[in-house]
Amino acid sequence: MGEALTQVREVADRLQTLAAQADVLSVKYELDSDQGREL
Repeated sequence: MGEALTQVREVADRLQTLAAQADVLSVKYELDSDQGREL
């Protein structure tokens, strides 16, 4: 059981990291598209 829990935690950590990266990318994209509209 211990190993399974460790694996689940590792996957959860990876998902959180990916979610954080996706948030950053979406914010960058929104900023870029806003600047494009001003031009």
